[in-house]
Amino acid sequence: AADGTWPRLKACEAHDCQWVFYDRSPAGRGRWCSMAVCGSRAKMRAYRANKANTATQANKAARAAEANGRRARGAGPAGAGARDMPERPGTASGTETA
Repeated sequence: AADGTWPRLKACEAHDCQWVFYDRSPAGRGRWCSMAVCGSRAKMRAYRANKANTATQANKAARAAEANGRRARGAGPAGAGARDMPERPGTASGTETA
């Protein structure tokens, strides 16, 4: 306690792990007893949850656009977009005139 190392003694943050470890990271922000086991599992869970959430949001957006009679973003033919836009006044074919 006198040398200030007690704050580096931590409990692993994995919900199914009950290990206590000494945090040797330079910043003192270690979260898991082993990155190879507990850290890897936690990061994979977070990745999969984020991936599922992103897919769910994309599906909801596509259904909402379909319900409104519009195509979902990115659903049009390749290269569509700029050529379908009206020209600005004072321009010739979308380029500025001097």
